[in-house]
Amino acid sequence: MNFEFLLAGPKLLCWQKCFNLSVYYGFFGPHNCHRVCQWRLKKTKNHKNKQMPIYTKKGDRGETSIFRKKEGQSIRVSKADLLIEAIGSIDESNSYLGIIAAKANKVPSTKILKGKIEKIQRDLFTIGSILAGAKLGLTGARVEELEQEIDEMDDKLPKLNNFILPGGSEVSAHLMFMRVIVRRAERRVVALAKKMTINHQLLKYLNRLSDYLFVLARWVNFQSKVKETKWVQN
Repeated sequence: MNFEFLLAGPKLLCWQKCFNLSVYYGFFGPHNCHRVCQWRLKKTKNHKNKQMPIYTKKGDRGETSIFRKKEGQSIRVSKADLLIEAIGSIDESNSYLGIIAAKANKVPSTKILKGKIEKIQRDLFTIGSILAGAKLGLTGARVEELEQEIDEMDDKLPKLNNFILPGGSEVSAHLMFMRVIVRRAERRVVALAKKMTINHQLLKYLNRLSDYLFVLARWVNFQSKVKETKWVQN
């Protein structure tokens, strides 16, 4: 992760945004956030010649820092902890969306698809930050927006009377794979919810996102004039 973009523009990001980025990506623990902000204050004038360190060596023993709202402080936890696994799964989902966005120019409605992907990436970044302890929120309005888009896309697609095989166009195949990655992330967050309190909107969003990606994959095939393959038992 290149943090040089944090210095772009005359306005500095607030401590909370430093926290969101540091915790979510794991490169800087919350205990380093103050140092991150101070570093930016000192280096703003000559940021073109300076770059923040990518590694801190603090995670070499298999632990990372995470912020606990209840205690109001950061603590060290194993990277095998359910919380870190959930955050990592969300990060994986977001990263794979980046691959799909890079291939979006192969779809007739490139601009529309990229816009849809970017909105989801921002949502996933928010979810990862919330899990990491950031004071952010994800409202039910975003779930409703997903549902509305699902209905709008589905109305334009051929009626689905059979199971279909994942695939078709390249972008559609990636979206189908993205769908199961999100399902895995959802399972990780559900497992975490057995251990700690999780905002129900996060679970609801992840559940709906998988449905959204399935319809989006079909929509891409339809836009690309690629015929779907129905599942028929051998």
